[in-house]
Amino acid sequence: MIGEKRFKKVAFTLIETIVVFFIVCSMFLIIHPLVNSTHRYLERDDSIDLVVLINELESERHSFTLKNCKRDSLVLFSGKENKDYILSSYKKMLRFTPGHMPLLLGVNSCWFEKEGKFIKIHLNHNGHNYNGKVYLNDYDKKSK
Repeated sequence: MIGEKRFKKVAFTLIETIVVFFIVCSMFLIIHPLVNSTHRYLERDDSIDLVVLINELESERHSFTLKNCKRDSLVLFSGKENKDYILSSYKKMLRFTPGHMPLLLGVNSCWFEKEGKFIKIHLNHNGHNYNGKVYLNDYDKKSK
């Protein structure tokens, strides 16, 4: 034992290098699909959200009629539920009140214009401008 020298381990062994490589590859395989799905979500077409909003306003589920159109809000009457709803922009969302029913998130600005039986919706959603028209009958007090 007097003449023996102990060697200090200075470098990685081949097995340790292969294990580290395997761990890095595994992490890449796990993270890569997440990054791709996030990228696809960010590049999706937001105009679909406006179409969904218009379909909701024109649906028979609520049977909405227009009571009042202001630049910043719509007052709608639901014939099915027999109550009024206000559609307006609030804290980067478009929502129905009473209560809190968000319809569209990421809304920077929104305004409405009455054009005959149509309501024009001007929407800035996630930095893109969209315009749509909703067909709504006027509210008739006599028939309600």
